[in-house]
Amino acid sequence: LADSMKKEGYIQSKALEGYVADVDGKQIIYLTDGHGRLEAYDLAVSEGAELGRLPMVIVPPGTSQEDLQVSLYRHNEGGEKLAPYELALLCKRLSKMGMDTKEIADRLEIGEKYTDDLLALMSADIKLREMVMNDLVAAGIAIDMLRKHGIKAAQVLQAELDKVQGTGGKKLTKKHLPEQIFKKKVTKAAPTLFNVMRDVKSDPGYEYISEELRERLDKLMSEFGDLLANGDTKPADDEMADLID
Repeated sequence: LADSMKKEGYIQSKALEGYVADVDGKQIIYLTDGHGRLEAYDLAVSEGAELGRLPMVIVPPGTSQEDLQVSLYRHNEGGEKLAPYELALLCKRLSKMGMDTKEIADRLEIGEKYTDDLLALMSADIKLREMVMNDLVAAGIAIDMLRKHGIKAAQVLQAELDKVQGTGGKKLTKKHLPEQIFKKKVTKAAPTLFNVMRDVKSDPGYEYISEELRERLDKLMSEFGDLLANGDTKPADDEMADLID
């Protein structure tokens, strides 16, 4: 961006935005939008570019802190998307300003349940939050563990993370979770399981199984047959399974 400014100048339609505050008797402008453009401008000027004065739009007096926080988020949508933990921090700030979950969700245009999850993440044990902050655990996994294990979520996550790091990994991902490992193994074993069930059904002793159990086995056989016919239970190689997980 700085190189572009040196060649073409600063695009005047891309004004910075900020609000004026009185600090020790001086009028100071605090930037609310355009941080990246300002950094690029400063860099271009430091490298000898003559770009003149920057266009500036002043936020109207009476704009609340809540409005400013939401404005920062909205202006950022066109650039780099906020990470879930960053969005959780924003939700917490807005909550502290008195906004309820529904209002936060409406203002940020995200789901109310997702907002609840993000607020729950910010209320979790510091150890759990540090795992997310340090990119050792995805926010979604941490939230899921909070739902399942409550106050023991950090302990469970740490145990799973230790396993991953013990085998040379760095980050706990969905594919490392016990339920995902089980799912992968079941998927690979599905054709064998179907054949065993077919053998059971053809065994002379099948007729002595209770009617209820036979109905359940027949239904399961039918479902497996449909899946196999569609090729949905082919054993996946490790690389493909990782993409699925």
